[in-house]
Amino acid sequence: MADRIRRSAGAMPPTLARPFVKATSDERITLAAALRTRMAGQSWNAVRRLCETGKVRVDGALVLDPAARVRPDADIGINMAAPRPREEVPGFRMVFEDGHLVIIEKPAGISSVPFEKKETGTALDLIRSHWRANNRRATRTPLYTVHRLDKETSGLLCFAKTRLGERGLHQIFQRHLATRTYLAVAHGLVTPGRIESRLIPDRGDGLRGSTRDQTQGQHAVTNIEVLERLPAVTY
Repeated sequence: MADRIRRSAGAMPPTLARPFVKATSDERITLAAALRTRMAGQSWNAVRRLCETGKVRVDGALVLDPAARVRPDADIGINMAAPRPREEVPGFRMVFEDGHLVIIEKPAGISSVPFEKKETGTALDLIRSHWRANNRRATRTPLYTVHRLDKETSGLLCFAKTRLGERGLHQIFQRHLATRTYLAVAHGLVTPGRIESRLIPDRGDGLRGSTRDQTQGQHAVTNIEVLERLPAVTY
């Protein structure tokens, strides 16, 4: 192995574009152990970091788990110039995109837009990160907010990419031409019904909510349908 990799004292191996190890003599040991056996002087932390940062491939496939078991005949390759793997947020998905709008599946726990000036990790950030990972200029295309989902709510979320798209989508939501369906697990026994309210942007504590004043806000109707009853909860 030593004659296959050139390195200075204490330094990691240089960039290799092809597999450098044939693990023919190994039993099924962890990838980290296989790497450390062949990389004299490297610590466990160093070889784990190689795996976790996307530098190691097994039989040509990227393997991020240093505890993954290596087949006896596996080819193990390392490329120090390989980029870090893109971190996907669980539940995030690009659903649709054209020249005027983009629709994503927003995960729970992610704000639709920043509520504080320095808030990061919002749905807007997820879209731009996705564009950046696909070699697109992430900040060139504007994103206009046309509706929101609560932070703890997951589901389809739409942004406009042009002023024309923004006006068109605003009209759709203002005229109630878009139907919104929410699935929820509620505590206790919930019966089918209909809830009517007046939605206002600030109910007095800075949060959106409802008012009993029929002269304020926007009329909203929610129809409740029971899909299934479970012990102590209703779906």
